[in-house]
Amino acid sequence: MGVKIEELAPEMQKKLRAFVAVCAEDSRLKAEGHQLVITEGRRPDIVQARYFCSGRTPSEIAAALDRVGADQRQRAFIQLAIEEIFGAAALPEDRAPGRIITNALPCTGPHCLAVAFHARLKHGAHVLDDDETPWRTLGALGKQCGLVWGGDFKFAFDGEHYELPRAQWPKPDVGAHSMRPPEGGRLSAPTKNAA
Repeated sequence: MGVKIEELAPEMQKKLRAFVAVCAEDSRLKAEGHQLVITEGRRPDIVQARYFCSGRTPSEIAAALDRVGADQRQRAFIQLAIEEIFGAAALPEDRAPGRIITNALPCTGPHCLAVAFHARLKHGAHVLDDDETPWRTLGALGKQCGLVWGGDFKFAFDGEHYELPRAQWPKPDVGAHSMRPPEGGRLSAPTKNAA
């Protein structure tokens, strides 16, 4: 595994170990010579903020944060990500590179709370591409272990994503986060400098 399992919540550690064991014993995966590889687990809040900004404009980001009632910490992480992505001279209509990949905010998203991981299959040293991966098989095995599978998400198919059921998530704790936002951090849609 490429993930430090001890960084995950205790209940997720149990379910991840069960998932790894079930996949190792699955006759379909064995017959194909596939092995499970865990590619991501706990995610730093600033990384989650970058993912949230992906494919969005600063104006869309600000509107989304207002719509969900994002707190000051979340807004501060998003502001840092906006500054990293766009720099100081970004316009409200500038679009971050990539596609929209998540609606999960920093500090409260499942990866930030250490209740989610990503898993893929490999054959030898080759990690399988999306079109090579039997997602439904993996998803069914994950659900058998009590995990929520990202392939069932309504927002977008996320076949490699597994998380604890929401009722088992811990309450967010500012002290548990990988980086505290700067004092007074806030989000506002950048405007063009008059200089």
